Amino acid sequence: MQRGNLRVKPTMSPIKVLYLIDNLRVGGAQAALVGLLRHLDRERVTPVVCSLRGGQFHREAIDALGIPVTSLKGDWLSVAAGAFSVARLIRRNRIDIVDTRLDGARVIGYMASRLLARGPKLVCHERTQITKASRPLWLRAPFARRADMIVGVAESVTRSAMQAYGLPKERFATVHNGLELESMDVAPPAHLRQELGLPGECSLVGFGGRLVEAKGLTYLLQAIPTVLQEYPATHFVIVGDGPLRPQLRRQAAEAGIASQLTFLGLRRDMYGILKALDVYVQPSLQEGMPMVVIEAMGASLPIVATHVDGIPEVVVDGKTGLLVSERDPMALAGAIHYLLGNPDAARVMGRAGRERIEKHFTWRSVAERLEAVYYGVVNGQ
Repeated sequence: MQRGNLRVKPTMSPIKVLYLIDNLRVGGAQAALVGLLRHLDRERVTPVVCSLRGGQFHREAIDALGIPVTSLKGDWLSVAAGAFSVARLIRRNRIDIVDTRLDGARVIGYMASRLLARGPKLVCHERTQITKASRPLWLRAPFARRADMIVGVAESVTRSAMQAYGLPKERFATVHNGLELESMDVAPPAHLRQELGLPGECSLVGFGGRLVEAKGLTYLLQAIPTVLQEYPATHFVIVGDGPLRPQLRRQAAEAGIASQLTFLGLRRDMYGILKALDVYVQPSLQEGMPMVVIEAMGASLPIVATHVDGIPEVVVDGKTGLLVSERDPMALAGAIHYLLGNPDAARVMGRAGRERIEKHFTWRSVAERLEAVYYGVVNGQ
């Protein structure tokens, strides 16, 4: 159920929402939370943040907004201790809604609310499609079913949650991720070619995200030699870190492409890096609503991505980018090949992508939709 841009008049006082998240380290869920917090209407919502495992990468941005942040650090390694800590936070701040993000927060948020005589309403966020193969339903489902509202980050995610949990559609809403276009526009382009010692005419193709199996990076690396056969003056960059980094480095060395692929690690200038690229690639095997794809479209980049989960809800095939099947290196190579060989078409797709973000995926519009969800939950609608 999508509530659109419904505006609901505020009650006598703002709704107090505790945003409960597993950590504030690098990640799409964390970046999405920061984007939302920047654009909430403080006359309608009073936000409080609790990170179960600390993390500093996004903490500074939240602190700068003047929003109180509590980090439990290691406390929640004992689930009971974590639940009691969160319950005290709820009681002290007179929280109306606990908005849980990621799996640990879902469990702790539910348990904390049960410790209180008059517990808050629960809003549970789902970020990826739910399947028996990819999700521990025996752990997730009991807590999700007790939420007052389940919010999917994409329509495909919402549908999968509805089917997995067996709940009526009235218990679900869809609220996409967004982008702060002003921050994208003022970010200076990164001088990547100069930083990497590349000639000015070199084409740059990039990816950003956690280096985990679900991102499908091994298939992108398999595609790179085919692209280089036709366009040898192309360099690939991978931004981010994760457990697969050593394996991907070995794969690049074995494929003979290590000199034309750079692992940049974690960067704080992602917007600037996107502005330096010619093509953005998202080869994911599963994905809810990838923040970095929205960011790349906001940077007017043409997108090559897999046709999985929520990606087709943001990338329009043939208009803002090219969608291919997952686990298909030749299809990835063919799409990248087309965009590098047709720069005019690539620019048209990039401009269309930017226009789509401006129209449908700004953080203010996302905040308005979620505020409407909160008021519906509080008022029993």
